[in-house]
Amino acid sequence: MINKTNNMLKHIASFTSLRDQELLAFSLLQSVTSILAHQNKAVVKLSLTGEVLNQIYFSDGDYHKLNADALIDEEWRGFFTYMQASALENHRFSKKAGVTYIYSINQSKDYNQYLVIDLSQNMSGEQSHMLSGMLNIFNNFNALLTDSQTDELTGLLNRKTFEKSIASFHSEPEKSEHFKGSEQRKSQTDDENNWIVIADVDHFKSINDKFGHLYGDEVLIHIANALKINIRHKDVVFRFGGEEFVVFFKNLTRKKCEEALSRLSKAISDANLVQLDNLTVSFGVTKFNPNIFHTTLMDHADQALYYSKQNGRNKYTFFEDLIKNGLVKPDDISFGGIDYF
Repeated sequence: MINKTNNMLKHIASFTSLRDQELLAFSLLQSVTSILAHQNKAVVKLSLTGEVLNQIYFSDGDYHKLNADALIDEEWRGFFTYMQASALENHRFSKKAGVTYIYSINQSKDYNQYLVIDLSQNMSGEQSHMLSGMLNIFNNFNALLTDSQTDELTGLLNRKTFEKSIASFHSEPEKSEHFKGSEQRKSQTDDENNWIVIADVDHFKSINDKFGHLYGDEVLIHIANALKINIRHKDVVFRFGGEEFVVFFKNLTRKKCEEALSRLSKAISDANLVQLDNLTVSFGVTKFNPNIFHTTLMDHADQALYYSKQNGRNKYTFFEDLIKNGLVKPDDISFGGIDYF
């Protein structure tokens, strides 16, 4: 019993030392394996409409991740639908061959995340008790981690989280090595790229000066919601600070990226905000290049945003176009923040 307790505490110490939610989910699966060895286990994230966002599972000592285009067991899908409809936090489902335990481990306005365990027979009382205690600790820590990564006003991911995310995107091979396994993901085609987009509210200082900071906060909340609603689940949006937001588009052609930016611009300008007739946002865009340091990429997007601001606002500019047209040279780029107005 002492050995089991020490082993469990070791795993708990491991996942409470992490600051990445995917790593956290993987560590939870490792911990569950210490209680229920040689069983099928997975963490599945679903949108509120039932779309599979990703799956993380642990098999033969390896970490695996299946992205949104992956299929899940149809029997599991039925279980998830039942749990969402019944607002259940956990449930045991009997099957022809064994039993499936499902636990809700993370819920938000955008998705539900579940721990799924397929067993050949019911858990013992001791196993159930140990798992319950582990999940309580996991849920408490996960809530703290979510709070630390979220902007209080808009509910978007914050700047600190963006910097960690973009840095980790540069080191995906290292991350997979850390997981001791391979991450399965949809590969990009030759004409698809990842894109970093900085969005900045036009004339935001004037809005604050004229209507007050509370009204300015309302504007920021509206823009945050418009950005979040009008991107795909695989894309990510952050509040970078003040009136500035960052969107990370994954696996898009240049044309599709432009269409997405036009859609975002329209969604924001269609706002029905009292006292404000015309709300617009300017964008600066750059192609993600794993061979360029992420702070340099952000400076490229900053340069493109500055050009949008200086040339009429309410538009998007690609840094690559500035280079192509001789409007900026890589060697001329100055580092540091830019204050917009």
